[in-house]
Amino acid sequence: MRRRPIAAACLALLALAGCARSGTGRAAGRPEVDPDARFFQLAGGIFDRVAGPSGFKRRSPRPWTVQERIADLAFVGDTLWLAVNSHGLASVVPGDPPSFAARYDDWLFPYRTITTLVPGQGSLTCHLYYNATLNTAARESLKAEGISFLRFEIGIDDYVVLLPPFQRRNPEWEAVGVAPLANGEFLVEWKLAADETSFAWTRFVPLTLAEAPSTREAYRQALASSPADGAAVSGGVRLLFDACLAELAAKGVRAGGTVTVLFVVREQNAALKHTFRTGTGDAFVTVPVFLATEAGRALLPDGRVVSLGADGTKDVLELPALPSGFRYTDLARSGGHLVVPWEEVRFPDVGAAGVLFYRLPAEK
Repeated sequence: MRRRPIAAACLALLALAGCARSGTGRAAGRPEVDPDARFFQLAGGIFDRVAGPSGFKRRSPRPWTVQERIADLAFVGDTLWLAVNSHGLASVVPGDPPSFAARYDDWLFPYRTITTLVPGQGSLTCHLYYNATLNTAARESLKAEGISFLRFEIGIDDYVVLLPPFQRRNPEWEAVGVAPLANGEFLVEWKLAADETSFAWTRFVPLTLAEAPSTREAYRQALASSPADGAAVSGGVRLLFDACLAELAAKGVRAGGTVTVLFVVREQNAALKHTFRTGTGDAFVTVPVFLATEAGRALLPDGRVVSLGADGTKDVLELPALPSGFRYTDLARSGGHLVVPWEEVRFPDVGAAGVLFYRLPAEK
């Protein structure tokens, strides 16, 4: 009975994403090359400047677990850090043009994906995952084995390997997922891929390397999303959610029995992201949200950024249209620019990837 509504919802989602890919729906007279947009494409860990989407260089697809892409981002103070898959971390100094400072390590990061980046006091904790199923290198060929957690200490400008006791006792197990907690701890899901796959769960404290047993239920609860209209959502953020839902509905995508909208919320001065949901459907729309003092901003799938100012003023900014198969994946603000990673998706593979710096109107 539900097959037809779900199919209709999926068609609406494809149409919504198609607006960003084909460029339809753009304002009349908008220049092909937007003077406020600075596009950079990753090439061997280097952020190369390209004129715009028409200048993207096609790359052979590789699994998302090993292809260089911006897997996550985080702030330590006012400095934005990018997690560059298979390479390491890169800090960003905003400006025209912005500048990048790479902190790469060719022993620790190749053939691992950076699933999570958690800022601390003068440091960043990284979870790395070697995915044997979606990989292009055998485990025994890695330069360094048994690495799941790193801490980058900004003061000494170097990485510290964090070895959980569980992994020390069981080096053949992989930490396949983590759920960061507000107190700086992690719930960790461990997996042993053998003749019969096995799982285990622990609670890990990176600061002291202490660890204790946990449960699947606790891990799943830590990753669970909260209602978008629940008590954990402030009035201003709820208004931003409502503005996004109205924009989606205008494109034929409505949260409800067939569509679930997930708001992934990041605050500049908060260590953890939080996910809020509305709808109960099997078709999912993910909306990255960045909260700052002057405004909250949300990135819709078609490349529009919905902004709600502290004074209640709403604005919708259209980012440059991307080629077919490309999408924007995340959102932050650094200085006077929006920072928006992008990539070419051929799931489970990724082709070209990079980042857009978009100068905000107030900064012109």
